[in-house]
Amino acid sequence: MIYSSIAPIIHNSGDHITSFVDCIYPSILSDMNDTSFFEHRVILTPKNGIVDEINEYVMSFLPGEEKTNLSCDTSIAESASGTRPDDVHTSEFFNTINTPGLLNHKLTLKIKVPVILLQNLDITARLCNETRLIITKMGIYVLEGNFCWQMKMVTASKRLQM
Repeated sequence: MIYSSIAPIIHNSGDHITSFVDCIYPSILSDMNDTSFFEHRVILTPKNGIVDEINEYVMSFLPGEEKTNLSCDTSIAESASGTRPDDVHTSEFFNTINTPGLLNHKLTLKIKVPVILLQNLDITARLCNETRLIITKMGIYVLEGNFCWQMKMVTASKRLQM
């Protein structure tokens, strides 16, 4: 069991999130400008709620201004009569849904924050699932980031022999 082998090195101060983050990122404030600091460090959790708690905690002490991006959700069917069941689902309702496989309505980031891509965006540009980036610029509709480490590209030069 992985947890039992890690547990002795995590010194619990009563707040599990703080203890865990301090163990994985012991000098995050002084090493934020060193991209290699994030190369072999990542926190993975089985539940979105825990991810949200960790992100909120880390964002609270990192320097810089937060920028929040919101999704844009609307219902497909719009009827003047309002008699169809679909008409009761407002954008506000859609924005409260938080379930695995569906992205959150709100994304809050800061410059120099590490992120992990959860979907393939552009494979030819190496923006694939599990790619780690450091946010460098935030626009209204676009985020810019640098890769955290030199990625190793593997190409198939020979066909498999059956």
